[in-house]
Amino acid sequence: MKIFTTKATEKANRSRFKTWAAWILCALFWLGLWQIVYRAVDQEILIPSPVSVFLRLGELIGTAAFWQTTLFSLWNVLRGLFWGTAAGVLAAVLISVSPIMACLLRPVLAAAKATPVASFIILALVWISRASVPSFIGGLIVSPVVCGNVAQGLRETDPELLEKAQVFRVSRWRTFLYVVLPGVFPYFLSAMVTSLGLAWKAGIAAEVLCTPKMAIGTQLYNAKIYIETTDLFAWTFVVVLLSLLLEFAFVRLTRRFSLRIPLRAKKSKTKPAESTELHPLPPLTKHFGERLVLDHFTLPVEAGRVTALLGPSGEGKTTCLRIWAGLETDDNGVTGKENCAFLFQENRLLPGRTARENILFIRPDADADGLLEWVELTDSADLPVEQLSGGMKRRVALAAMLAAPAPLVLLDEPFQGLDPALRDRVAKRVFEALRGSAVILVTHDPKEVQMFADEIVQM
Repeated sequence: MKIFTTKATEKANRSRFKTWAAWILCALFWLGLWQIVYRAVDQEILIPSPVSVFLRLGELIGTAAFWQTTLFSLWNVLRGLFWGTAAGVLAAVLISVSPIMACLLRPVLAAAKATPVASFIILALVWISRASVPSFIGGLIVSPVVCGNVAQGLRETDPELLEKAQVFRVSRWRTFLYVVLPGVFPYFLSAMVTSLGLAWKAGIAAEVLCTPKMAIGTQLYNAKIYIETTDLFAWTFVVVLLSLLLEFAFVRLTRRFSLRIPLRAKKSKTKPAESTELHPLPPLTKHFGERLVLDHFTLPVEAGRVTALLGPSGEGKTTCLRIWAGLETDDNGVTGKENCAFLFQENRLLPGRTARENILFIRPDADADGLLEWVELTDSADLPVEQLSGGMKRRVALAAMLAAPAPLVLLDEPFQGLDPALRDRVAKRVFEALRGSAVILVTHDPKEVQMFADEIVQM
């Protein structure tokens, strides 16, 4: 193990050395080209030499005015970045939840992206003070970028996990923390990397035009007016360097930062859901296009009994379960109203979370370790689900379903992926735990039907 670790460290060190060497070579190349152009032009007022620019930069850095100017511009940019990010996130949420707000906001965001920055700066000078224009412009440029990325992240949030949270009555806050936020966060980070550079450039451009006191843009404007080319190059170098440093610092920071909100067991003040009286499931009629899938289909359910729902693929078995779970409606608007638990055909587990955490997501006061013992996963409780085999993931999904007792339980191919001996042991424990609930079992395995079904309905 030590040998492998040493080799990995050496490889990482070589990679870092090559990266730094490449940066140094690039810098030397452009400095050399700059010196060649300076010699060819041979007019300091047009192209100052690299030496004179860096000497002037050293003089500037040694003054208090330089740091006051730089900090003022940084504050302007970061302030604009903050309000632009907040506005972009808010707009993305409104667009995602309200079609009316989407219609209202999309033209505004499109205009913000398409209109030249200079036009906004001139308009802003009419509306607000000179000192506030750079922050306003930076935020205005940033908000459409953040909105677009966050809205895309919201659209691509795993719909299967959202359905699972809905069926098991997971609170909206927990759904946001453990499903929506982790899905949107990479898109948000990508937007921020882009926005840093945009906010910085737009803010400095605004400073050049509105010339607030003690700002980098003002120094660039003055250098141009008084034809102080060396100062112009020096301040331009400061702008470029600060832009690169901001982006580098943000990227490094986010690499070390992991958005992983703990999912821990806790004692809940709420009592476990108690079984309630079952009402007959209404007849279901469902078309997909012109194809009739369900035609006044009824299914009797009774507490403490297992009803096996059989039929070839495509006959509407899963559609029935989804309607009864409240995820779809039939042609007459009928949808499930029962307090139910649903084991989906897919495992639908939280990515990056352990087996235990996937159970606690469904019910924070669940006996996660006890449930994992029931499905023979005690040794895998702290493993991320990505490290589990297909059969192990299925058992985690089973344990999570058992964490939320309900009077109606819907099982869609519950034991797929389990080897026969393990399947028999786990299935017996699952149906023992569900004793007292009405269970609807969809399966293609005749042995499961023979062992556990009290009634068989053929579609």
